[in-house]
Amino acid sequence: MPTPAMTPEQRKVYEIALKKIGACRRAKRTVLDLSRLGRHSNQLTSLPPEIGQLSALTELRLHSNKLSSLPPEIGQLSALKFLYLGSNHLTSLPPEIGQLSELTQLHLSSNQLISLPPEIGQLSALTKLFLSSNQLSCLPPEIGQLSALTMLSLSFNQLSNLPPEIRQLTALTELDLQSNRLSSLPSEIGQLSALNFLFIHNNQLSSLPSEISQLSVLTILSLASNKFSSLPHEVCQLSALRILSLGSNQLTSLPPEIRQLTALTDLRSYSNQLRNLPAEIGQLSALKRLNLSSNQISSLPPEIGQLSALMELFLHHNPMLALPPSVLGPEWRDCNGYEGKLEPALPAEILDYYFSIVGGEGRALREVKVIFVGRGEVGKSSMVDALLGKKFAKGRHRTDGIAITPWAVKLPDGKAELTLWDFGGQEIMHGTHQFFMTHRSLYVVMVDGRHDRGKQDAEYWLKLARAFGGDSPMLVVMNRQKAHPFDMDREAVAKKHGVELEHFFRTDCETPATIKPLREAILAEAARMLAAEERFPNSCWEVKARLAAMKENGEDYFSDDCYEGICEENGLPDTQAQEKLLRRLADLGTIVSFPGDLKMSALSVLNPEWATDSIYRVVTDETLREVKHGLLTRKKLREILPKDRWPKPLHVNYVMDLMEKFDLCFPVDGKPDQMLVPELLPDKTPPQGDWQPEKCVVFQYKYPILPHGILPRFITRTHSLSDRQDRWRTGVVLADDGAQARLQADYDNNTLTIWVRGPHADARRALLKVIRSNFDSIHARIEGLSPEEMVAVPGHPEVLVRYEDAVLDERDKKTSFTVTIDKNRVDFPIGDILNGVESKTQRVEREHLRLLGKYGLIQAERDFIINTTMNYDHSINMRDNFGQVSQTMENCTNTIHQQLPGERKDLLEELTRQVQELIAALPEDKKETVPEIEENLEMFIKQATSEKPNRRWYEVSAEGLMDASKYVKDFSGNIAGTIKSLGMLGLGGGN
Repeated sequence: MPTPAMTPEQRKVYEIALKKIGACRRAKRTVLDLSRLGRHSNQLTSLPPEIGQLSALTELRLHSNKLSSLPPEIGQLSALKFLYLGSNHLTSLPPEIGQLSELTQLHLSSNQLISLPPEIGQLSALTKLFLSSNQLSCLPPEIGQLSALTMLSLSFNQLSNLPPEIRQLTALTELDLQSNRLSSLPSEIGQLSALNFLFIHNNQLSSLPSEISQLSVLTILSLASNKFSSLPHEVCQLSALRILSLGSNQLTSLPPEIRQLTALTDLRSYSNQLRNLPAEIGQLSALKRLNLSSNQISSLPPEIGQLSALMELFLHHNPMLALPPSVLGPEWRDCNGYEGKLEPALPAEILDYYFSIVGGEGRALREVKVIFVGRGEVGKSSMVDALLGKKFAKGRHRTDGIAITPWAVKLPDGKAELTLWDFGGQEIMHGTHQFFMTHRSLYVVMVDGRHDRGKQDAEYWLKLARAFGGDSPMLVVMNRQKAHPFDMDREAVAKKHGVELEHFFRTDCETPATIKPLREAILAEAARMLAAEERFPNSCWEVKARLAAMKENGEDYFSDDCYEGICEENGLPDTQAQEKLLRRLADLGTIVSFPGDLKMSALSVLNPEWATDSIYRVVTDETLREVKHGLLTRKKLREILPKDRWPKPLHVNYVMDLMEKFDLCFPVDGKPDQMLVPELLPDKTPPQGDWQPEKCVVFQYKYPILPHGILPRFITRTHSLSDRQDRWRTGVVLADDGAQARLQADYDNNTLTIWVRGPHADARRALLKVIRSNFDSIHARIEGLSPEEMVAVPGHPEVLVRYEDAVLDERDKKTSFTVTIDKNRVDFPIGDILNGVESKTQRVEREHLRLLGKYGLIQAERDFIINTTMNYDHSINMRDNFGQVSQTMENCTNTIHQQLPGERKDLLEELTRQVQELIAALPEDKKETVPEIEENLEMFIKQATSEKPNRRWYEVSAEGLMDASKYVKDFSGNIAGTIKSLGMLGLGGGN
């Protein structure tokens, strides 16, 4: 066979492949890895025909190359069981592929296949076939001859129909058809009697064949992002169904027959047009998760309270239910989406609140929180006085921290109380303000024209208020017009920040006539907000009123015993009901309380000024800043806080615990009596020294506005990694496993830049992953912040591109990204840009997790992701992964050590020892499975010790460990027996 035309570089790669084939033949190996040969445009483009000489080969890895075709000699590999061809440029397969009679797994994802040859049907031993991300518009009828097939992945193709011969795949357990062009399914799909998982989301289906009801063992069905206007009644006959995803369709109701899905644990019907729920939903006794967000539900049936197994309930964006965000808790994406971090609200509390206010049961609060923000000395305090009708006072003392003033008003529909929160404008307090800038508030953004910064300041505070206040209404006040008259481009600011044009005001507190339009606007907005006001249960009203009276009498706080006594006096003796009410009052902002925190539950705060004033005294203390550089002790705190307002050690401890809880400080060297306050770190940025940005991985967050509390919270959360490293007010250096990262905030440009260096790519990526994960958690708590993630082109730290753009281009099979370097447009390899942040494997897994999250699915089967990922990065460089492996084992050991003594702990230690012995005894051709074995062990231990274990992950990891033990003949350990013994103890941490 003539040698194909190649460039000199491609010829070198081809010669490398020839040498590897020859070495494999001479050594009589059964596994050959030719994946990712060469780099970028010089990867392997042609497979040598000598491949046919490896008649004993059982596993061949060719993924992540640039193969456009396969030689016919591929058919001579008569013993081949595993063939990995993902991420190539294949447009077709040779007929000889049908000669691989022993093949059990064929991986062809991320190619350019237009069709499959009929010979595909000759692969009688094939159990798993991966064809996702190709260009298939149809399947050959011979596909039905694959009688042993258990998994078929066809996602992200262009299929408009399926052949009727699909009925012959009677062993199929998983069928993935997501993201195609299917408008119908053949009736023959009902004959897939073994099918467990069926993914059909993101197609054009509006109906299902009646025969689908015959899928008696189907456990997961995803119909999200189709065109269903009603739920096909055949779905309700799938008695084994555990997970049903119906999101992003056009459903107006759910049928009463849904009660038949008695095994259902997960129901996702978000982003539809549901108006109500059937009473029969209460019969879904196994249901654990219910997502009904973004519908038009106007009422809930009482029967929903019968869902005793319910752990998560999402009713967000159903405005007619009138459930406030504080009751609904975090949204689904923040709890269950990819990288979801927050704990959902308790369903019982959501339903208790709803049924306590429905009809005439609740009482309107008639309260609105009005928050004044702006730079120091723009006149916020004087504006509060002016609104209350007080005479203007020149030289008024500035507000330190937060001042709260009640304002009783009369609105067209009755009396109401507005609370005016005057936030001090000092930069040092911006990080503290964020904890009180809440949703369902009215924001008054105040600026002046003294420094020609009116528009700039307005945009800063509007971004900040929007980030923390969500959809709250905003008013923009251009104050001090008498001394510094000015205006701004109102239309531009209004359009950019979602402000009504009529909500801009030019005022001067010395001129009462200029205040009148602002006062009228505030009252009008308050009336509008109260029209959709949340209600408060009548049974709890007297307790709330008693606490309000205590606050009016000047009391700053109350004890747990005091609260319990008030509740009992007012007919609320149940301790659970008391705690729920306490949480509710805290959510409303009536009090500051943390009933679930053992350290802080003994005290609740009636007057937020009492708490903020204490923090203000800390962050403005000159000795702490200039001498102690932020090192705070309890002794020093007792000196700072006046004894007339903080008389007891309990109060001092509470302040320190409050600061620690809000990530405003952290213990130094593990000593709880010594805290470091990042806000008081030195302002001076340490010299760059030997940091060379051009040799670092450079990652950047570009914010719409960078709140001053973000970096201090990050420094607090990651303080163990910055121990003995540089810390300063606008930055920090972290170190872990040989890698270092330098972070620097730029508040003028709203950026936070990260430079990562170290000799090993895995260690650099691992440290950057920790950094990103912590920022993700912080960002998730600030709705609307959403910074752009930027990454620098390697060697050019000044050239930054949007990380997500590069990821999307890679997903679209582009290989380069056009950037400007030294005023020239250059095509730079996408892989080089992305690999510093995440490996290709990590990116592919993240994408699949993202898609599962997008369509409301849990990770149904780990193999689905692992096997898809193998297409890209199956080979593992053991030398580069030793650090990762040892860290995994350390994680396992640490998790076990945290368990209480007992049989479970002993068995987990025994299992870890056996796995270590297994790894040491692995034959040479199985050494590359070490990371997978350790990953399975870590996952198994995590689930075996978890309070809320995922049984599917537990079973998959257990199966992986038992399979691995078969790699070593006469292995002396009894991994299967140990796992069985652990299983007899049941899942869940503790003994």
